[in-house]
Amino acid sequence: MRNLFIFLILLSAPLIAIAKPLAIVNGHSITLDQLIVADPAAANNSQQQENILNTLISRELLAQVAEKNGWDNNPKLTDSLKVQRTQMLATIAAEKYWSEHPIKQSEIHAAYRDMVSTYPDKEFRYREIIVSDKAKADQLLQQLKSGKSFSMLANQYSQASNAQIGGETGWVANTAVPAAFLPILKTSQNLEITGPVNVPSGWAIIQKLGEKATSIPSLKELSGAIETKLRNVELQKYLETLKKKATIVIPEKPSQGKDKNEH
Repeated sequence: MRNLFIFLILLSAPLIAIAKPLAIVNGHSITLDQLIVADPAAANNSQQQENILNTLISRELLAQVAEKNGWDNNPKLTDSLKVQRTQMLATIAAEKYWSEHPIKQSEIHAAYRDMVSTYPDKEFRYREIIVSDKAKADQLLQQLKSGKSFSMLANQYSQASNAQIGGETGWVANTAVPAAFLPILKTSQNLEITGPVNVPSGWAIIQKLGEKATSIPSLKELSGAIETKLRNVELQKYLETLKKKATIVIPEKPSQGKDKNEH
């Protein structure tokens, strides 16, 4: 309780006191800045700050044990810290670049228009039976016309990956429907069976199950994702300029499979 009371006093202190340590563990300070780095969500949550502070105290105690025993001289730790430092500096550099080169709203709007211009406007749902032999496809078509179950025949004879689920495809965007099927699905009626249709893997019989218009996401829904994509594109361009100016040496790997007697 005493530690909690001290912690709450620190949180309610004037701004000038915030710079003071939240805890001192065997002479090592833990600051509010360190706490927020560990969990940014704790910045405005006193309960979360208390939890994170306890975690940081525990980590500090364990780290002190490691240092006391000389375990901090492990080469793997040195390599790990170097990688983490590089990652943190790279993140800082990227954030700085993005802050100095913000994506304009006009760019987001233009990217959204390009995206929706190629967005599928319809989706189709259908079944398919695919076999390698046209004679077999003709035979199956006659069985379907006589009342045989499409799903059962697909399960028994179709060579497609969806045979076990009766040849069902689920809803497929018109841009993803096989080219040979699309004209048929656009003009046929629901439950109408068509075939055989020549496809790269053989011959297909299809049955249209449904058709619906595609709901195009709004600019508001896609704005965040578009901005992130544009920011990454700009960062890649920046990285390309850095690579051109840099001296990057990648030593050649020793040749493989050489004769051992070769000198």
